[in-house]
Amino acid sequence: HVAKDMKIQVEFNSAHGRAYRLLGYENRAIDDNDFRNDVVDAGEVGAGHRVTALYELVLTDGEIPDLRDAPPIDSGEPVEGEREIGEGELVRIKIRYKDVDATATDPAYEFVRALAPGAILEDANDADQDLLWAAAIASFAEILKDSPYADRDELDRIQAIISAQAERDADRAEFSGLFE
Repeated sequence: HVAKDMKIQVEFNSAHGRAYRLLGYENRAIDDNDFRNDVVDAGEVGAGHRVTALYELVLTDGEIPDLRDAPPIDSGEPVEGEREIGEGELVRIKIRYKDVDATATDPAYEFVRALAPGAILEDANDADQDLLWAAAIASFAEILKDSPYADRDELDRIQAIISAQAERDADRAEFSGLFE
């Protein structure tokens, strides 16, 4: 399926998380009140392509990293309007998109999914292969862009994940070669 004007909105429950950080896509943000405004243009997702948004989350019992050269913490503006996230939800994800031939005024489709706090894995090694791959690529990107959150000590672990998945498909094989 090909989609246009795709929007993703993520709402975290402050009862379960103290802070979050989006990895990548920083320049693609739209105002919260434009999420359901179907006239506001958003991104396109072509056939055969996937979009992965990764967030780093600090749970309520965790410490927010205090790193030299890190951007200042943005405490965020209070949510305008009614919050939609449920009390027992860690995060609520809303996705909207239009059919490829839709006009600017055609309504979008919307899907909503939520994750409970219990969905968090105790050990990252228990994640499925796609999540491990995405995390390894994001960690490597943080190193390449010299992010204050980057950890060069993770290069061996990143390499192990990339090498283990190099034969899964042509894109992963190509990336593995580039990584080496």
